[in-house]
Amino acid sequence: MSESKTERFQLVFSGKIKEGFSREQVQTYLAGLRRPTPEKIDYLFSGETHVLEDSHNLEATRKYYALLDRAGAICRLQKVTPIENSPHSESQNSRASSLASKMDKQADPIEKEQDASREKTPEPDSTNQEVPEKPKKQLKGVGGWLEFFGIMVLLISPAYAFYTLNGLYQSISYQKDSTTHLILFLNIAIMGAVTIWGMVIGYKILQGKKTGKKLAQGFLWIRMIVGIFLAAITYFVFSIKFPSIAKYANLMELSISDAMGYFVSSSIWLNYFDKSKRVRNTYG
Repeated sequence: MSESKTERFQLVFSGKIKEGFSREQVQTYLAGLRRPTPEKIDYLFSGETHVLEDSHNLEATRKYYALLDRAGAICRLQKVTPIENSPHSESQNSRASSLASKMDKQADPIEKEQDASREKTPEPDSTNQEVPEKPKKQLKGVGGWLEFFGIMVLLISPAYAFYTLNGLYQSISYQKDSTTHLILFLNIAIMGAVTIWGMVIGYKILQGKKTGKKLAQGFLWIRMIVGIFLAAITYFVFSIKFPSIAKYANLMELSISDAMGYFVSSSIWLNYFDKSKRVRNTYG
């Protein structure tokens, strides 16, 4: 870049230093660079604004700025209104060029350390920097599969239980045998109680109660055990007392299907309540 002979660039310093540097460090560096008197060094840190460089040579001024920046001094590089044929500007330009030449030949320890660091670590490409990802929202509270479980045991399971028990009642209610009626009563009473208990737990989960996890796990274990027990006892009783009815109604296949259904569904939900991040964040 070529600068106009009338353009001037000033390096302004008001005594401020960068974080991580001490005033003594910056003063020592300035003293070694230009060798001013101690009084002049203290004057630079008086809080007033001082012009450290006033030159037509932008590149030299930039190098001087970079040296002071690495030394911890907070400077400002500014362009000033052109002043033509100024002897002061010409002398400043000559002095800046001489200073730039000196800085090129005598690299200070800070510059050497920076150069070595740049050789080891490649400079990041600002045009291809990745945008930092936004922190993911934590899964917590009633939602997702947890909300679905609450709706299922509150609304879906009762409808399915009514359908199943009504089918069982229609199949064996015409029998006059007391054992048949006992089996029917046990199925309706026990599964009805478990279903109502599940509705209460589903309501508590949807309301966000802190006891929801433990209640749901206990309900799933009881539901699985009771379901498998009732399916097995129904099949064995009918296969012994009414083998023809059991065979005609495919009671063995139905009992195995019911038992497997209770086992698989309860196992899946128990694993969910044990492993789910949402459940862990919500209930601890």
